[in-house]
Amino acid sequence: MTQEINPFGPIVLFFTGVLIAMLVQMIWEAVSPKLLAWLDKRSLVDVGELYTMESDKLCKLVAGKMITYLASDSSVTFSGVRRFKHKKTMYEGFGQKSYRRYLNVDVRDLDDGNERKFRNLSVSGIQRVEPLWAYQLRMLATPIHFS
Repeated sequence: MTQEINPFGPIVLFFTGVLIAMLVQMIWEAVSPKLLAWLDKRSLVDVGELYTMESDKLCKLVAGKMITYLASDSSVTFSGVRRFKHKKTMYEGFGQKSYRRYLNVDVRDLDDGNERKFRNLSVSGIQRVEPLWAYQLRMLATPIHFS
């Protein structure tokens, strides 16, 4: 007993896949601006609030999260905006000369090949703190512009 293969089967399958891809794209384009707005409300940080926050509360806030940090001078990025995945806070305190509050942290540097580094991050330079899943959604929802 032999079965005959429908010659139009692959063509129907191809066009079904194209229609599903177009539908998913339309839904994503409708949802992604709202998703970005929702993520922004949840992850933007008030620097004044961080400066006055208790040490243990500040360390819990950044624990295991993605930190977007504005470095005054960066050799890695042109804009100075850096992205770190927080692993562990080693120390939290104030600088002896500058009197600025800082965190001594063990991080993964996303802008430098996901390298493990130890950094002193000034609390005033922290712009955004968000869970890894929120960071990944932000990257998916942000349009890429090619020039």
